[in-house]
Amino acid sequence: ARVELLEIRSEEYYGSGYQDVRTRVPWIGNTREDLDWQPKVSIEDALRKIFDAYSHEVSAAKALLDQDLGQ
Repeated sequence: ARVELLEIRSEEYYGSGYQDVRTRVPWIGNTREDLDWQPKVSIEDALRKIFDAYSHEVSAAKALLDQDLGQ
């Protein structure tokens, strides 16, 4: 199967009113208030766990890239 990349403006894809913000700052204040919820894991620990979970895939992905580039 052939993959073709198309460049489309965000307004075309998402519709009018979409704002493509370059720097997003996550905020869970509404969730905390609406659901009376509090995270059990800090953002630092959550990111560390995510990175650890996928770290084994980094070398496999690099090998695929090297293979595609003929290295």
